[in-house]
This record gives sequence, structure tokens and C-alpha cells, in this order.
Amino acid sequence: MTARAPIRRIHSRSRLAFDAPGGRTRLAVSDCGAPLRVMRGFELPDGRLLVQIISAAPGLFSGDRYELDLEVAPGARAVVLTPAATKIHSMPDGGRATQTIRAQVAAGGSLEVYPTLSIPFADSDFEQDATVVIEGDGRFGWLDPWSFGRIGSGESNAYRRVATRLRVDRNGRPLYRDAMELTPAESDVAGWGLLEGATHALSGCWFGPCEAWKPEGALTDGLVTGVLGDDGLYARGLFTDGRAFRSALEDLRERVVEAWDVGEISQMQFTL
Repeated sequence: MTARAPIRRIHSRSRLAFDAPGGRTRLAVSDCGAPLRVMRGFELPDGRLLVQIISAAPGLFSGDRYELDLEVAPGARAVVLTPAATKIHSMPDGGRATQTIRAQVAAGGSLEVYPTLSIPFADSDFEQDATVVIEGDGRFGWLDPWSFGRIGSGESNAYRRVATRLRVDRNGRPLYRDAMELTPAESDVAGWGLLEGATHALSGCWFGPCEAWKPEGALTDGLVTGVLGDDGLYARGLFTDGRAFRSALEDLRERVVEAWDVGEISQMQFTL
């Protein structure tokens, strides 16, 4: 009998650093650990540099560990996207996949991080931890969309565990905290008072000098926003259908365009 080859676990470490010599943003350091790589950047009309992180792997598997460091120097303005949904595959061995993101934004810099969508398959376990440090008047934006399984395949909330944490500090002081942990096997996460039948969710925050945000409250059905201080916005939403979910994502992007006085990005243009 031929012995089964051991499963290779991925431990990927990546670092992207942006600077702005002469006032023009560039990707100064692009050190990506396999299976990740960065496609050629797009210089947007408003001066931001958009880069896409793509993966040669078909998704995340048990035991995979990803680490990503993002650094933005004074004057640099970066937008980081993932052009395809992140598939978190089944883990029948009881394992877990993890992703750690660390970001530093210097005074006068700007960083926006917009993943496309995360989809946890049945019997998967995923943990994401993101830490952001902002200095002075640096800007930071984050929007994290989720589907609670392969809905069309009848796998709603069939994963073992999903846990995400976001910590944002400014000038050494806590600015924002956000967390989600769902364990369907231990409790009825789809029930009243938690997901309430939702199939999709999003959370986001934006901090930095901007025009006044619109009044806080419901932006669209299922989405609530609020202001934090003079230059912050947070958003949280639960949705029972994909159309309302996509509409809320677009509404949020339009709000950022207006408040930050930047050009609009059609993420679908960069989505595989």
C-alpha cells in the first residue's frame, strides 16, 4: 500500500510598504510569501495607488497560517483589494486556518483595505486578527464582507467557527474595537437576537480628516452606521439576500467617496 503524502500546511508571510517620493505613491516593498502575489498597481486619477493581492491557492485549508504586514509612509495613499472571494474549505480533521493582519499608517498617509468576500464552508474553522496603528492625521478604511456559508448549496451556518477581531489605535490610544465570533454547533447563531436569519454580513470603519458624514442611522435596510468623534464612521449590517447586501456595499463606498473627496472605485472592475 502506498503511503499517503503528508498534507502540506501553508505558512505565508507577506509585507507591503508604500511611500510617496515626489508626492507620487508607489509600492516600495512587495515581499509576498507563496501562494500570494501582488498584481501591478493601478494609479487612480485622485492619486491613490490600488493594488490587488491574489492567491494561487484555491482557498484556505486546515492548518494554513497567513500573515500580512501593511506599511504606509507619510503622503502615500494606498488601496488594497482582493479580487476574488476567500473560500474557507472544510476541515474534517478538526483544524483551523488563521490570518493575521498588521497595518501601520503614518501621519499624512492613507490606507484602505477592502477584501471581496469570505465564505466559510461546512465544518470549517477560521480566525482573523487585524491590528491597525494610525499616527496623527493618517487615514484608514476597512470593509469586511461575509457570507455565512455556501448559501446556494444549503450550507448556511454549517461551519464550526468563525472569529474576527479588529483593533485600531491612534497615537498610542485605543480608537476602535470590533469582534465577531460564531459557533453554530454550540448555539443557534441564526436565531433571534444574533443573526436573525441573515445570510450575509458586513462591518467597516473609516477614520481620518473628512467632510461631515451624513446623519447616523439606517442607510439601507439591514445596515446601520454611526459616527465616532469628528472623523470616524463605523458600519454594521445583516442581510437576508445578496441584492440588498451588494447595494449596501455600494452605498458605503459612495459615502466614503463623498466624505474623503476621492474618486469612486468600482470594485466589480477588479473582481475575478
